[in-house]
Formats: sequence, structure tokens, C-alpha cells
Amino acid sequence: VPVVAIMSVRPLYSTESLLLVPPLVPKNMIEDKDYQLPRYEEFVNQQVSMIAREDVTLDALDRLRDRRSLWVQPGESRREAAFRLSRSLTSRRLPNTTYISVGLEGSKPDGLADIVNAVVDAYLARLKGQPLMNQDQRLDALNRHRSELQQEIRSKTELLTSWAKELGVPGFDAKPTEQNGGAPGIERLASDARAKRLEAEAKHAALLARQEMHRKVDMESEAREQLGIDLEFNGIRTVLLAKKNDLRGKLTGLTLEHEGRLSTERMIAEVDTELQAAEKAALGRVQALLAQRREQRFKDDRLLAEMDLEQAKKYEDMLSLEARDQIAKTTRYNSLYYEVQAVHQEVERLHKQLGAVTDRIDLLRLEAQGPGLIQRVALAMPPEGPTPRPILRVLGLFAVAALILAFGVPAVVDATDQHVHSPLDVE
Repeated sequence: VPVVAIMSVRPLYSTESLLLVPPLVPKNMIEDKDYQLPRYEEFVNQQVSMIAREDVTLDALDRLRDRRSLWVQPGESRREAAFRLSRSLTSRRLPNTTYISVGLEGSKPDGLADIVNAVVDAYLARLKGQPLMNQDQRLDALNRHRSELQQEIRSKTELLTSWAKELGVPGFDAKPTEQNGGAPGIERLASDARAKRLEAEAKHAALLARQEMHRKVDMESEAREQLGIDLEFNGIRTVLLAKKNDLRGKLTGLTLEHEGRLSTERMIAEVDTELQAAEKAALGRVQALLAQRREQRFKDDRLLAEMDLEQAKKYEDMLSLEARDQIAKTTRYNSLYYEVQAVHQEVERLHKQLGAVTDRIDLLRLEAQGPGLIQRVALAMPPEGPTPRPILRVLGLFAVAALILAFGVPAVVDATDQHVHSPLDVE
């Protein structure tokens, strides 16, 4: 008994840290109201057992770094030290409170507070990553819903893009009445092109009639005007006139009955005949040349008129085709407009919903990275002295134990003894 008493009065140092486990989750970025923690008693008991878990104490020893020797004994492995620490920790809920006490006792005061604080830090760090209130399930559901929204937005956007490519429009912002403004414009251009084509046809027909009329006009007078500057005819004429003048000079002094006169007059008549033939040939040649030039001019004029007419026809055909295409597109646009607007509104609604879901996911992730539900309200402080223990209570307990042993042991020995000491024993 004295030995036990001496051991019981040996100095014992202790320290503890307090944790607060509120039954109500305070308002956060997600919920705008307090949330009552379900199965609070079960949750608190789970946390009490989690604090003294071996993985938590392993993390706590790692956090001590160079001060790990405060707990790890020489020759002791890291796993053994963590196991001994988990067995030495006293983690309990304070009765009728919302506090959890994490304490540690030791024969030396050095490092007790550091060890307890390291354990609490390791526990809070591990608790920070633990999802509360089905946070993982909620996050998975939100991610699935976001993927569905993105897929639906993508499909509807592709539908709008295909409609825009089909109609050849940049967008569907204009109303049908505004979009229809292009159809009358192209029809007006097609009407102008048709008028120009008719005008080109009229000019072509008038040109042909005018050329036909000009062909019937005699060109002899114009040809005779050209003879005055025709070098070939003027050369022949000059020679023949000179010859005729010489012959007339020979007639001077000859009588009418003179044989030489008759011969000379006959030669003058031949010169006149030759001059007429040369003039007729030159006139025909000039007329042919003028007719050739006129036909070439007529041909050039016809070619220009036909080119203008062909161009007017092509322009009219192009505008007519474009007008028909525009009318078809406008009709298609009008039939799709209200459906497009409905899809537009649906896409906007989906974008708003996607933004709300994305904000919700971001808030959940931020909330998961924020402070945990359980908070430390008191750090473990280094003990200033040993824990006082009343010696009288200990001695009283040992006295009671001594009395029990003094009377109980002989009674048990006597009851179990099988030897015969008296006649009563025989009976």
C-alpha cells in the first residue's frame, strides 16, 4: 500500500484542447438559413472516435517535424509511436455541452500542448476534406445536370446555325416584315432588268430595220463624190483627157471632108468611150467599197446591239433567279421565324440555368474549402504544474481494498480447501 500511495502521488501533467460541435450549421454561401445537423449524437460520437484514430496521430507526428522526439521514444517506430499516442489520448464529449475535449497526460510537461495541438490540427485538416450533408452527391448531381444543359444548348445552337446557313442570313434578329424588305427590292431590280432587256430588244429590231432601209438607198451620188478623190480613176482620166486634147489639137485646120479628120474624130470617140468605161468601172469599184464599209459598220452596230441584248437577258435571268430564291428564302424565314424565336428563348433560359448551376457548383467547392463545421475554441496550453490529486481519497480507496482483501482472501481459501479439520467437515 505505501508503494502504491507513493506512485499515486507522483507528479502527473495534463493539457487539453476544446472543440465546438454546434448542432445547427450556420448560414453559409449556399443555404440562407440555419441547417440542423441530422443525427447529432451519432455525429459527435463519430468525431470523438475519429480524433484518436491512428491515421490522425500519424499525421500529427508528421506535423511535429523536429519536435517529434517529444513523443517518439528511442528505438520506437513511427507506427508504434502513433499507436501509443492514439491509446494515450483522451477524447470525450463534455456532458450536457456541445464541446469535445482532447487531452493528454504525461509525467513531463514538455511538448504535451504541442502534441495535442498537432493532433487537433491533423483532425481538423482531415475533417475539412470530409463532405457534410451529402455534399458529394449534391455536387455529382449538379455536374450531371450541367453536362445535360451544355449538351442541350449545343444541340439547339447547332440547329440555329444550320437554319442560318440554309437561309444565308447572319441571324434571326429581324422580324418577318423587316426581313421581307429584301424581296420587293430584288423584284424591283428584276423588273428594271426586264425593262432594260425589252429596251435592248427594241433597239436591236430598230437597228435591223434601219440597216435594211439604208441598204435600199442608192449610193451612186456618194460614189461619184468619192470619184473626185479616187487616185486610180483620176490618173486614168488625166491620161485620157490629155490624149483627147492632143487629138483635138490635130483637128485644127482640117476640113470636114479630110480623111485625117475622120480618123482623128474616131480616135477621140474611142477615147471618150474608154473614159466612160473607166468612169463606170471606177464608180462600180467605189460603190462596192462603200457597200462593204457600210456592211462592216452595220455588222459592228449589230454586234454591239446583240451584246447589249445578251447582257440584258443574262442580267434579267440572274435577277429573276435571285428573286425566286429570295422569295423562297423569305417564305422559309417567315415559316421558321417564330420557331427560331422559341428556340432562342429556350437557349437563353438554358444559359441562365447553366449559369445558376455553375454558380452553385462554385459555391459548393468554395464551401468545401472553407472552415469546417467543427471549430477549435481553445488551444492546448503548456501545463504550469502537475495535476493535483487528493491523497486522502486514494488512501481511503486503498484501505477499503485492504479490508476486502483481509477478509475476502481467507474466506475464499477456506471455502476452497478440501482437507478435513473437524466432524463438521466430514458431514
